Amino acid sequence: MEVATALFAQHGYNGVSVRDICSRLDVNCSTISYYFKGKKGLYMSILKAQFEAYENALDTIISNNPNPFEELTALCDRLGDIHAQCPHLSVISSRESCHPSPEYVEALSEHEAKYQGGHLAELIRAGQRQGLFGADINPIYASRILSMVFNSQIIARSTCGFLHPEVRFSDAEYYATVKAIIFNGLLQPPALSSDAGGLALCRATQAATA
Repeated sequence: MEVATALFAQHGYNGVSVRDICSRLDVNCSTISYYFKGKKGLYMSILKAQFEAYENALDTIISNNPNPFEELTALCDRLGDIHAQCPHLSVISSRESCHPSPEYVEALSEHEAKYQGGHLAELIRAGQRQGLFGADINPIYASRILSMVFNSQIIARSTCGFLHPEVRFSDAEYYATVKAIIFNGLLQPPALSSDAGGLALCRATQAATA
């Protein structure tokens, strides 16, 4: 699975054959059929393993941060570590997002279903109910935007590599920038800044982005 995961991330699902995988391992091609019932079964196992690793970290964050604002802050702080543990998830997800394979659709749908239709969308809705996030924000659109920013840092790294070769890309700095942008206006309703609740939120924002 480790070898196949790296190959799928590098070449995409359609760009990798059973023979490619088995050649790297010097095993018979029937091995994949025996253990995974073919290439599709292997890919599904890989996708589920990648999402499961993400979910384990996410569940810990959720259990330790009951407040939606604090949870989103903690998620931003942990994203670098999460992707370091699952280095191929970002690449595979970025490849699949534009032209998703049926296998990816199935695996991602299962992942989203575990969180009542999507963790980020539900998190934003909870924040809106508590008056923490702007009521006029569409939770679905916002969740997709956040998901792209959170999980596609590989794209930012790649484009920075050839557009800004003078910059040494840092995952930690990237996610710190993401957090600062989110908490300095995208989700915080401006009207709250003048009342007591807004003052508390502004202070929480300053602490989160410090």
